[in-house]
Amino acid sequence: MIDYKNINNDEKKLKKHKPVILKNVGIISSIFLFVSIIFLFFYAYKAYMDNYFKLRNVAISGNRILTIKKIKNIAQTNSPKSMSFYSEKKIYSNLITNPWIKKVSVAKIYPDTIYIKLKEVTPVAALRINKKIYIIDNDGYLISEYKNDVNIHINKLMQLRTKNQSYLNKHSLLNSIFKTYKKLDNIDRIDYIDIVFDSRQLAHFKSGINVVVNSLSCPNKSFDRLKNRWSEFLREKNNLENISICFNNKFVLRWKKGDVK
Repeated sequence: MIDYKNINNDEKKLKKHKPVILKNVGIISSIFLFVSIIFLFFYAYKAYMDNYFKLRNVAISGNRILTIKKIKNIAQTNSPKSMSFYSEKKIYSNLITNPWIKKVSVAKIYPDTIYIKLKEVTPVAALRINKKIYIIDNDGYLISEYKNDVNIHINKLMQLRTKNQSYLNKHSLLNSIFKTYKKLDNIDRIDYIDIVFDSRQLAHFKSGINVVVNSLSCPNKSFDRLKNRWSEFLREKNNLENISICFNNKFVLRWKKGDVK
């Protein structure tokens, strides 16, 4: 027999649960719709901001040796991407590892500019070793091998020559040669200094006179005495092979036909 009493009870239960189920589906749908709207809002906002805050200008100051194009390449800031793509720390790291850059600061200026301020290393000397040219700073340290992608008037630097690669690492010696170079260049224009040994350098003057020095140990009065007698030596330059000056009270003149003290 069918219990119609129970059937009526089951129908009442179904009617009771149906509104609850529909209510839950409605809540979930509302939440999904709300999340979708928020997501679309942020996506649209990000797309707008990425387009508005896009790198259009890279302002650079303090450069004399490195070109603007080269700095942008080093900093990796030569693409019009979103400002959020560029990290100030990353740009700084890219730049400070370059041997020509001594100091650098980086700042973002919204909406579309990155500002780079840098200080470059000062080149002092060009050291020629065989067919290569190396640029040395004022402390005697190697900056880099010379290439034509930097803005340097190579002939305006101190000119040094050697056949020994090890002199690239002798900072104190190079520093002492720089000081000697300046003292001699005040007497007359130098063409170049040849580094023969640590204790022997040969200064070639444009006038044709060659002077032997020991930059690590040369009395200051030797340069004063050389200056006082320079006009005399100029008259004899065709007969002189070289002049050794680093003594307390004399010069040693090497003549092309022999030695005379």
